[in-house]
Amino acid sequence: MNIFDKPHILCVCLMCFALCFSVHSAGQNFDKTKPGATNELDKKQANDSNAVKYFISSSNNIGCRDTVHKLQYANAALEIAKKINWEKGIIAAENCIGRIYELCCSYDVRGLDHFRNMLLVAETIKDTNSQIRALSLLATYYDKRGDYEEALNYYMSAMVVYKQTGDDMQGLLGNIGTVYANIGNYVKALDYYQRALKLLEENKMIQQSDSISFEVLLTTIGDLYVAMSQYDRALEYYDSAKGLNRVIKNEVLSRIIFLGLGNIYEKKTNYSEAIRNYDTCLKQCMISADHVDEAGVLNRLARIYLANNDIIKANDYARRSLITANHTNNERSLCDIYITMGSIYTIEKKYSQAITYYKNALAIAEKTGMLENVGEVWKQLTTVYKLTAQPALALDAYQNYIATCDSIYNQNKAKEMLRLEMQYKIDKDSLKQIQANVEAQRKFDLKFQRQQLLTYTGFGGLILLVLVSFVIWRSYSREKKANTLIQDEKQKSDDLLLNILPHEVAEELKQKGNVQAKEFEHVTVMFTDFVNFTAAGERLGAQKLVAELDTCFVAFDQILAEYNIEKIKTVGDAYLAVSGLPLANTDHANDIVKAAIEIRDYMLKRKAELGEKTFELRIGVHSGPVVAGIVGVRKFAYDIWGDTVNIAARMEQSSESGKVNISVATYELVKNNFTFTYRGEIDAKNKGKLKMYYVD
Repeated sequence: MNIFDKPHILCVCLMCFALCFSVHSAGQNFDKTKPGATNELDKKQANDSNAVKYFISSSNNIGCRDTVHKLQYANAALEIAKKINWEKGIIAAENCIGRIYELCCSYDVRGLDHFRNMLLVAETIKDTNSQIRALSLLATYYDKRGDYEEALNYYMSAMVVYKQTGDDMQGLLGNIGTVYANIGNYVKALDYYQRALKLLEENKMIQQSDSISFEVLLTTIGDLYVAMSQYDRALEYYDSAKGLNRVIKNEVLSRIIFLGLGNIYEKKTNYSEAIRNYDTCLKQCMISADHVDEAGVLNRLARIYLANNDIIKANDYARRSLITANHTNNERSLCDIYITMGSIYTIEKKYSQAITYYKNALAIAEKTGMLENVGEVWKQLTTVYKLTAQPALALDAYQNYIATCDSIYNQNKAKEMLRLEMQYKIDKDSLKQIQANVEAQRKFDLKFQRQQLLTYTGFGGLILLVLVSFVIWRSYSREKKANTLIQDEKQKSDDLLLNILPHEVAEELKQKGNVQAKEFEHVTVMFTDFVNFTAAGERLGAQKLVAELDTCFVAFDQILAEYNIEKIKTVGDAYLAVSGLPLANTDHANDIVKAAIEIRDYMLKRKAELGEKTFELRIGVHSGPVVAGIVGVRKFAYDIWGDTVNIAARMEQSSESGKVNISVATYELVKNNFTFTYRGEIDAKNKGKLKMYYVD
């Protein structure tokens, strides 16, 4: 067919050609406006404030996929603004560049410099609105990077500027509440959220946006009460938010409310109400085509039906959830769904499929740092491997589960320590304010006293003197009480830090903010491990197993404390300790052998008394050099590295139940102080044959 035989088709083709030509021309013109071009627009606007506005607008119109050109436009705007000394333009350009590093570069640290520059210029020209914006952006930056102390400092500075303007600051109060919630200080978080709520309530001219903010605050406070396991209080706030949403009819908030209500009722094990709210949320997700939330709600429903042993419905909802999540490529949703699928297949005794799903979940959880999910997967894999008679894999999974639990515990301890440190600083600032008030009161009282003593004499003057003395004494008492409170909080913080780190290392961390890794030439390392731990777990059950582990490890801790030996960590049922650091100790080998003998005798006695209700223990010891230091920045742990640690582990693995097995290096250091049984040269994994001795 000839296209010209069909006039209407020809017309369409000509229109398409014209459209393509115009787009091509527009593209050429757009390229000419990029920084560095020499077109008429650049020549005309090179020294004009309009050029600054033009380049900022152009930068804002480019998506994050083209970050190079987005930054080029913003930098061009900054260069021109500085050239013509236009402060407002400099502020706008610095803000534009900082936001690019924030939104397009995952909070790249370079964004901080631009927000600081923005703040500096805003302070110079006393632009309070720009000051507040810059301070808030800096606070958000530090909040996202996990530096909550700096985030709070900037938010508090923003509050000071806000008070100067007299504007409402409910948004800022809410942000401060969020920082406190992030560090687990729910009491402080609630205080700031409630203050923000009160400001909105006092605003008689509530706009639509204020109503939405009000509703968001209600659900946020409800979520805090959920985190505190106060579900009835959480329901009160969610019901209030639900009532408000009937008026403003915001679809997104409606989904959040029904999802939150379902979660609360699920935690209260009121499954019928949970299902009803989740179903409502699901329908709204499907209408709005929000596939991420849809997948999450389907998985929650699958989880509830699984808890009610309705495997058919659980399977149906889980599969629907998986299909929906695969379209979104949301890793967090997929991880949760894989765990649910693994649980379903475990109940159905389809163990190979269950293991596959658990491993898929584990890969995502480890990649994204979801420790709670990592622990849950290892726990479930332990069960599956036991059911499929794979004891070695079950033991490995259980040890990984215990290690993950330790990591979560250390993470929570670090967060609690951060909370206490911040509380100490807040209380310290409060004390300064109290002291200032006391001093002002003293000056006033003394002035008042002098005036009155000139007027009154005799008994009246004496009474006045007593009253003044009482006021001064009361002020002193308040100051003393505040000092005591702060010292108590500081002591809690120090105790928590010393529970994680050796005293010397803790002091170095507090003084310098970091700890330098150090090499120790002469230390002795001890490993202990329980024999047939998996079998013991099957005999005792999870609760009794953990309780017995705790009892034994507490006893080990007490024995080590007598000899000033440093406990490094526990990994599952393994226990690692070292003598001779962080302070050098020439008697390190003797101390560790004495402690090992006491630990051995303690476990032998406990085994004789409890039989199968406790464990059998083997111990390995080796002496040599190690490197010691802190791993990480916030969720840190003091650890040791080196071949000495590896050989100590081989000594433990080559030992027997109820025995202390030492290397020839340790033997040479302690041979005159104990009796030994020479075992000869024993083959050690990856180490060849090593001379070993049992301590009698």
